[in-house]
Amino acid sequence: MENPSHYTTPQPAKTFRPPQAGDVIVTPGGRHYFLGAEIGRGYYGTVYECTDEWGNFQVAKVIVPQQRTYSQVQADWYREFTNLTQFRHPNITYVYDAFEFGATFYLVRERCPHSMHDFLRWEGIDRERWLPFVASDVLQALDYLHGAGYVHKDLHPGNVYLSPQHEARPPNSRGWSFKLGDLGISKPEFEVAYDTVFAQWMLPPEFLDRQLGVLDRRVGI
Repeated sequence: MENPSHYTTPQPAKTFRPPQAGDVIVTPGGRHYFLGAEIGRGYYGTVYECTDEWGNFQVAKVIVPQQRTYSQVQADWYREFTNLTQFRHPNITYVYDAFEFGATFYLVRERCPHSMHDFLRWEGIDRERWLPFVASDVLQALDYLHGAGYVHKDLHPGNVYLSPQHEARPPNSRGWSFKLGDLGISKPEFEVAYDTVFAQWMLPPEFLDRQLGVLDRRVGI
């Protein structure tokens, strides 16, 4: 008799279905998330307003295929989730949940109402006054990542978020803290090489010309 293990049943292709506002997403563990409007979009993911079954305001990031295979998308999703759970810091956005629903991968994280993109467009802001606060918070997050041997690789105003401070900390009394997010392409420093993919609009000088220095954690700035 033929060994039945030689025969496999063809598996249907997993089809990515982008969610829509109003969708109810149910996790494998039975938790419910209610999706709102799309509020952000990047190369690797789209971000939606989201509330959980307790009415907490959060955001859901959907990892999009972008001509990648199911297993590649799954690996990207898992890497970002692992990075966010591994790096717990007051100046790094907090992730609450990660799951697959309908062949689509989700990350649920804290909702920060604004990004640095928004902040830079506000009128009437004394940016010189705010500069020390922004620099302090972002550099603390980077120092934490660098101390763990990681490089963010995607630092720009769209990945720095504003979070309201419920208790102002004297003497600053500033009302906002600044948090680093989107660790989807962060990687250990020893893996950063000249074949590493960087966004074309923000290539570090040492990537363009090796005489300008080595590729290490400093490429994040």
